[in-house]
Amino acid sequence: MFYAGGVGVKGEAFQRLVDGVHSREPVSGLTHGFYRYPARFSPLFVRAAIEAFTEPGDLVLDPFLGGATTAVEALALGRRAAGIDINALAIFVAQAKTLLLSDADLASVRRWALRFHLR
Repeated sequence: MFYAGGVGVKGEAFQRLVDGVHSREPVSGLTHGFYRYPARFSPLFVRAAIEAFTEPGDLVLDPFLGGATTAVEALALGRRAAGIDINALAIFVAQAKTLLLSDADLASVRRWALRFHLR
């Protein structure tokens, strides 16, 4: 067991944190490629931190929302997410990246996109 900020982290979770910190993989997956916000976290690191320090259903707060990496990963892991940012662009990007669409919404978007693809 390793301790970070007084919280115990099991060896496997700690190793994922370390791997995420040192990862040089390009940012990808989920909605991370929608917009290239500067100075973004590695999703691998964020996912490992959320798994190590929270449980499903917990609220994850990101006080510097930026490109919404933390919010996206938190939601994907079954956590609730809240983010704050002074930058209106960051808020817009976060809303776009975390918007949950119904099956009917997705079908509408696909029909709309196909209209332009077939031209």
